[in-house]
Amino acid sequence: MDLVWFTSFLNKQLKEIHKESHYKWNHSKTVEYPYLTYNYESTPIDDIRDEFSVTINIFDYGISSKNILELENRLINGLNKNYQELDKAFVYIRTGRSLDIPTQNDSIQRRELQLIVKVDWKIKGDDI
Repeated sequence: MDLVWFTSFLNKQLKEIHKESHYKWNHSKTVEYPYLTYNYESTPIDDIRDEFSVTINIFDYGISSKNILELENRLINGLNKNYQELDKAFVYIRTGRSLDIPTQNDSIQRRELQLIVKVDWKIKGDDI
């Protein structure tokens, strides 16, 4: 398992869809809405396979749900059933559940989306 590689891969995938994508927290001095934060949990399957459960939280300011739902659609369309062969691994992404999350502020909306990412690590000849 290479968590540095996976975090970099995931960050690149999300930033291609939406530039305001942040690992764990949005530390920007000026917050641009909508934005998303993400984190993940990893589960080793065996010596060459891992599964990651990625939680994405989308935040928007205002009373309309339009922006938050459009961003969720872009994420789903850009990531769901996405299969890639990369330098270190084969990666398969599928989207899971999504739901509204209540906030303490009537002007802030939050929506959560889950991804399941399966990674089959490539084995080099000297790793056998």
